[in-house]
Amino acid sequence: MYDLYKKIIFTHPEKCGGTTVEALFRWHPRTSLDKSAEYRRYFRLWKHASLELHLIEARANGADLKDVFVFSCVRNPWDRAVSLYYHCKVGVLSSFERRNPGTPLPERLVADAGMSFEEFVEREYVKFKKTGRTQLAVASFVTSSEGRSPDYIIRYEDYQAGVDHVAGLYGLDSAGVESFNVGYRPLKDDYKSYYTKDDLISKIGEISKDSVDAFGYAFGQPSGGIAPEKE
Repeated sequence: MYDLYKKIIFTHPEKCGGTTVEALFRWHPRTSLDKSAEYRRYFRLWKHASLELHLIEARANGADLKDVFVFSCVRNPWDRAVSLYYHCKVGVLSSFERRNPGTPLPERLVADAGMSFEEFVEREYVKFKKTGRTQLAVASFVTSSEGRSPDYIIRYEDYQAGVDHVAGLYGLDSAGVESFNVGYRPLKDDYKSYYTKDDLISKIGEISKDSVDAFGYAFGQPSGGIAPEKE
């Protein structure tokens, strides 16, 4: 997400509250003035793009990167893993059914719908050990090969204050922004209750070492004051 007129770049790790930010800046198709199919494709391409790709694209379009304000959002990885679990278990399946009415569900979605949180963590851990990749990583969103990092970070645990700060820089009304990307996670649950075994805690900690090292996250910290639907 970037706006060369405002000289701004926003990088969006999954399940960190970024979709509501996209709505605030009118990047999201539901709030954008451009309702074309082409814009929707463009939006999906850049929604979770890395900081590196954003910088390359902005530079290719003539931006002076010294003048560009970069910001992102982060979240406690143990809390974030629970939201990602529900996204994979329920959200992706619901999206497929909405876009493909009457079409039989692929076997992988049927399997995801029935998986436990423990199975989800094990799947992510095995994938990480084999490939080094995980959806819970944040490094690509907050660092670039040239050493650029965000000028500001919205922490999910203090979400409203972070959004208010960024909105104030650009004269936007964050109080009236609609909550987007309604989550499928049960309301008011405690992420800690999902970690019934110590190895679940340690595996998410290993997968998310970049968040732990860069932002001081630890298991047991409060998840913050943001409403569960703003995910």
